[in-house]
Amino acid sequence: MKFKKIRYPITTITGIFLILIFFIFIFFSILFYNKNWSPFNTRLSDFGSISTGNTIEGALLFNIGIIIVGCMLIPFYIGLYRWLNGLKEKKKRKLLITTLLFGCLSGISLIMLGIFPVETDPIHEIWAGSFFLFNQFVLILIGISLLNHEKFIKSISIYGWIVASINLFYIITQEPILEWFTIYTALGLVGLLAFNTYKFSKIK
Repeated sequence: MKFKKIRYPITTITGIFLILIFFIFIFFSILFYNKNWSPFNTRLSDFGSISTGNTIEGALLFNIGIIIVGCMLIPFYIGLYRWLNGLKEKKKRKLLITTLLFGCLSGISLIMLGIFPVETDPIHEIWAGSFFLFNQFVLILIGISLLNHEKFIKSISIYGWIVASINLFYIITQEPILEWFTIYTALGLVGLLAFNTYKFSKIK
């Protein structure tokens, strides 16, 4: 009996796993947190720091999770190269490549956030600012570059621009609740891109 080999795009595999890893690690990190908290007064980075109320175990779990997610973001974005197939405009192809580069830089920034927690400020703040800035470029450009692609779900572009608006408001205001919205809605975009890339890969 011959079994059909099922191959999934690297973007789909890493996209699913990085979402799961993020939620698993942050869940267990929160269990160790010593203070009362809410998304209105606590930033996600606070869970990776002893000085802001977490235990050594909780902070370590959070930072390891962030590093793993950052590492997985790099192949996730690289895997989006397959969308170059079907992009006829040279400008759009270059724009997509630029988007993937910003995506990889956001992954590197996230890794550095895990390595340099809040205690290491201003180093932590520099990498945090870099992550949200690179993320802003990705959220805007991914929708523009793929909007006219025949197999790309157009509503994903609109969703990405909505997330970009939330991300921009967070950059301006630094309100913790907006950081939570930015991260969770961005993870939603990761899931949508993973799904759309899988559907696109099945087309012969």
